[in-house]
Amino acid sequence: MMGLLYRINKAVLYKISVMLVFAGFFLVASFNGKAKLYIHPKLVPMLVMCAFVFIAISFVLSKDLFTGGRKAKINFSMLIFIPPLLMALIIPAKPVANNFSAYNSANQYLQGPSGISADNGKQIQQQADQTSNPEDTSGDAYEDGSDSETEVPQFQIKDNKIVIRDNNYLKWMEEICNNTSKYEGKEIELIGFVFKDNNFKENEFVAARSVMACCAADTQVVGFMCKYNEASSLKKNSWYKYSGKIIMYTYEGKQMPAIEIENMISVEKPKDEYLYPY
Repeated sequence: MMGLLYRINKAVLYKISVMLVFAGFFLVASFNGKAKLYIHPKLVPMLVMCAFVFIAISFVLSKDLFTGGRKAKINFSMLIFIPPLLMALIIPAKPVANNFSAYNSANQYLQGPSGISADNGKQIQQQADQTSNPEDTSGDAYEDGSDSETEVPQFQIKDNKIVIRDNNYLKWMEEICNNTSKYEGKEIELIGFVFKDNNFKENEFVAARSVMACCAADTQVVGFMCKYNEASSLKKNSWYKYSGKIIMYTYEGKQMPAIEIENMISVEKPKDEYLYPY
């Protein structure tokens, strides 16, 4: 038994161990949903593919596991994989904190003055168009009174109220921003977390959502500026369903659509906190 252990190539064993642990972590994170906290859902299959590639490489390396055991030494440069592996296993998975130093209003997100250029915003929207309903259903109402999101057209208005859901959030932002006068005075309903900035007035906050284009590194806060007399009492990052009227609002000298809050209901944070432009 000791002779067999003595023959083991420690360098190969180290490589196989690291790759199998990474593969296991990728697979577990992919199937329990935690991977989506850090990458776009469309990238999850690639993560699974990487896991199986690591397993395949480990299988190929296994033929050298008992070759050159006495002379084999672990290259210390390979230890660089240990810290990120330990961090991945020890640190609990959680969404990116919503404590960004700057906020992108609907107007800024779509037109580019803060963080996203106009060209990038247009490209993101074009990509979103390719995956959404191509027909303009602006002004339509729910025919069956259902709240089902799977069959909600892009611009759904129910009982003269704009009802924004995850699957049409960014489309509605663009529509309201580009046609504020058309929707000014209309009722609106949406869900988001409370975002505050040091530059905001006491009656200002943002009904915000986090948008992920690729991974957690590019996550940005977007949303509608809200006017609410009790805004100072709201806890940051708390989730609400907001109801109010769309108004034209001036923020830092710029005109933008905003929501004059009429009612707020505390809600649980959604299972998937992110919005995806495509």
